[in-house]
Amino acid sequence: MIEIHHPIFLYAKCERYRVWLYRSPLLKDHHPLFLPVREHIKSNRLVLTVSETFKDEGMMFGSGICEVYLPPDKRGEIFNEWELSDEADMKSNACPICDHRHDSDTPHLLTS
Repeated sequence: MIEIHHPIFLYAKCERYRVWLYRSPLLKDHHPLFLPVREHIKSNRLVLTVSETFKDEGMMFGSGICEVYLPPDKRGEIFNEWELSDEADMKSNACPICDHRHDSDTPHLLTS
């Protein structure tokens, strides 16, 4: 496993068949800091599966790009894992009155 930390620019965790990446939009894939990640992705034939940009004042230029790379035949599995995790989380934190998840500070309105 490879872990890379370059504060405000790049955070990466590379496993053989999975890469979690959080980077500044300033850091392009041809940048020298990105080289070990790019080589790992290429050598393991991984493909971009998820990419999302977030506002993040802790990253260069105030935003971060979160990306996940997986083998092409495993791309659908990440969504299945998230769905199962979200469903379990929803059930474990459900309101005992209505069996739904919501903020505990929100008044619970019951109708008859």
